[in-house]
Amino acid sequence: EIVLEKSQHAMFFDWRIDNLIEGMLIHLSRGYHTHRDSTHCKYADVLMCLRDDMRARISEEWSLKRMADFVGVSQSRLSVLYNHQFSISPVNDLINMRLEKAQLLLLSTKKTLYEIALECGFQNEFYFSKVFKNRINMPPGSYRAR
Repeated sequence: EIVLEKSQHAMFFDWRIDNLIEGMLIHLSRGYHTHRDSTHCKYADVLMCLRDDMRARISEEWSLKRMADFVGVSQSRLSVLYNHQFSISPVNDLINMRLEKAQLLLLSTKKTLYEIALECGFQNEFYFSKVFKNRINMPPGSYRAR
């Protein structure tokens, strides 16, 4: 149709060609998204289970390998699937979960930074403080004091 339209040079042929190209792109895009969604949706439930398990066992060591084994895919595939499902990498999501819990504990308990760090899955209170300050833009002690 594009070739025919171009050869005829009928009135508004350039607009018609633009519309035909746009229609092709929409058709291709719909096909791509349908294929992509059918591939990713079969993992949606297990990814939600992984996320719930991570949150429930936040103090445990969660490596990318452990997460990938939970889902039954490679580490790189997990990163793609997880990012598609939640718009965040699995490691960053885990850090955010840990920091959310830490914020709650800082405001609602009198636990030491060491206790909070371990309960939230950080190796020690120094690493916890460093990550907290980088992500929350203030040290945990200042966060608690405010």
